[in-house]
Amino acid sequence: MSLKAEVNRLRKEVVELRNHLEGKVGELNALFEFAASVGQLNHGINIYRLIPESLELHLGLEEVAIFEFDQEREVLRPVGLSSRLIPRLEGMEFSLKDPILGKVYVTGEPLFYTDLTGRGGKVRESPVARGAGSLIAFPIKKRDRVTGVFVLSHPEVNAFDGETLSMVKTVTRFISIVLENVELYQYARMMAERDSLTHLYNHGTFHSRLEYELERGARYGRPLSVIMFDIDGFKLINDNFGHAFGDKVLRGVAGIVNAHVRKTDIPARYGGDEFAILLPETDLEAARAIAGRISSGLASLTFDTEKAGRISITASFGVTSCGPDTPGREKVVEHADALMYEAKKEGYGRVHCRSM
Repeated sequence: MSLKAEVNRLRKEVVELRNHLEGKVGELNALFEFAASVGQLNHGINIYRLIPESLELHLGLEEVAIFEFDQEREVLRPVGLSSRLIPRLEGMEFSLKDPILGKVYVTGEPLFYTDLTGRGGKVRESPVARGAGSLIAFPIKKRDRVTGVFVLSHPEVNAFDGETLSMVKTVTRFISIVLENVELYQYARMMAERDSLTHLYNHGTFHSRLEYELERGARYGRPLSVIMFDIDGFKLINDNFGHAFGDKVLRGVAGIVNAHVRKTDIPARYGGDEFAILLPETDLEAARAIAGRISSGLASLTFDTEKAGRISITASFGVTSCGPDTPGREKVVEHADALMYEAKKEGYGRVHCRSM
């Protein structure tokens, strides 16, 4: 080979290498942008829907599906879909017998198909493979436990190679990290909003929600009620049986409250043995009925003690409702609290109600 030919060959190899490196740099930049965008989703708001959008925007992946395992129904459900896949897969459920999703979920190992058109048998029967020429299915893990499946498909055969598989592995790792962070964030947020002993909302959360509901009620003219109650003679319970027993009583009270409030209500441990319940869209009579049911539930609650055998408890309730001209959250709490002490003066286990 002449020197000129050798130089031309080397020049060609250098150009090819440069193009390859530029492609890798572009891919790495796209991965970085995807990671950055996904990393911002730490609140978990529509995270599954936003991940396919982010992958399409930054990496040009147009057929992405994310499936999450439903523990109760024991099926895999699509929770994030590229727009192209929504008509095909939205609302479907997949059992663990599905030849693609089920296999990846159960084994925890990826599947890689370069040409689905030439395959027969069960794989082609999966709705995930419908219309796909190439497909990669990868497990999504949280703390080494498979929780879902990530699927990347393409209508053409041989659309993916080993580098694509490596990229998908990186993407699923990002997704796993984000999901773990979302879980930690949600737990931290819950702990910040909740009382650690009873797991009801805490004092601060109650006041912030009360302020919001008062503004909403004033704006739209909607009813709002508040229940305040405390356990009758709770100091004697602590003095006679100890604080650990008192904590057990408080948890029992919280259980009764949770059993009788609705999903829209905001039950809170206000402080010590005092509890508060915020009742949006509820007038005084409906609030009185809820307080009555909680009072009856508490009266039927019993606790075993070493000193006194089985004991029961009662509570005194103050119930008020708010109008559009209510002066503020402090006044609401003061009014409900005053009604509670009125009830206590008349005898244990009573409910006093009055609108503001």
